[in-house]
Amino acid sequence: MTDKLDAFKPTFKVRLWQYPNGTMTTRSLSSLTDAVEALEASEACLVVVSGRTNSGRTTFLSELRHRVINGNDIAIFDDVPVGADLVGIASAFLSGQRTVIALHANGDDAVLSVVQDALLRASREV
Repeated sequence: MTDKLDAFKPTFKVRLWQYPNGTMTTRSLSSLTDAVEALEASEACLVVVSGRTNSGRTTFLSELRHRVINGNDIAIFDDVPVGADLVGIASAFLSGQRTVIALHANGDDAVLSVVQDALLRASREV
């Protein structure tokens, strides 16, 4: 059993969206510390943790919840299914909320497409 745990390599991705000075930016985050720092900053951000089942995504999100100080004002959407409508979540981010989504997804390109589409549709509503 220990060999299986030692052999496990997380395969999830973490991506950050921010909207400083009216310009949307996105970048990949390489560590839990980077995600915690983004969420503890005063500006709105959207952290998307994505991966397939058993990718390490849920463990990462759980650890993120434990490490963020003053996390009560962070909206966390856990285990969002493939094909879910993300407009409400995107609207929360565009309205200034620090937001985290754990998204079941098969690849980073799919995540980019789905989140960018939701942000575009939400921007028309905000």
